[in-house]
Amino acid sequence: MDAADPAPPDAWWLRQLRAEFSAGERIRFQYFWGHRDTGRTDASCLSQWFPAPFSLDGQVYATAEHWMMAEKARLF
Repeated sequence: MDAADPAPPDAWWLRQLRAEFSAGERIRFQYFWGHRDTGRTDASCLSQWFPAPFSLDGQVYATAEHWMMAEKARLF
């Protein structure tokens, strides 16, 4: 790793993305903030707010976001 390319050696995909962007290619992004259950598997399930209850150490969390907020609160 050097100052010119901060990506680790195994991040070839990042170098490829940078090259494509620099060449003016249109980069397509996968947005996943829509966390509503549509009844089918789509990008919405990638959202931290997607309703996917789980339990950890006996505590049930409604979403990954709920777990993250609880963990942040435990820091203080």
